[in-house]
Amino acid sequence: MRLTKAVDFAMRVLIRLAREGGPLTMPVLAKELHISYHHLVKLVQILRNMELVRTIQGKHGGVALIADSAAVTLRMVVEGFDGPTVLSQCLESDHGYCSFSDACRFKDVLASVQSDINLRMEAVTLASLV
Repeated sequence: MRLTKAVDFAMRVLIRLAREGGPLTMPVLAKELHISYHHLVKLVQILRNMELVRTIQGKHGGVALIADSAAVTLRMVVEGFDGPTVLSQCLESDHGYCSFSDACRFKDVLASVQSDINLRMEAVTLASLV
């Protein structure tokens, strides 16, 4: 499993905003975080749709964190950008019947590992990273 660049960049944006405590302009964020402006716009739009940040128009506008940093988890961000963590197709609820499912011990191991990953990501809060 590997975090996508979008999740990596989104976490960097959230950490920077949490440290700032107030709004930052998009050009400042892009420059400080070494993210292209256009990519940042897309990330912020998703974060806004997730109701984690707000955008402020005007001369003194920018992007500000609106979510409680103790309530924002790595899992929340990963799932907001990439969907649920699924280590194997056999663990997807809509996958249907697997011919090996009755005797498959590997599926149980994968389910346990996936659960552990989700629990670990749930334990990482934005507040713990600031």
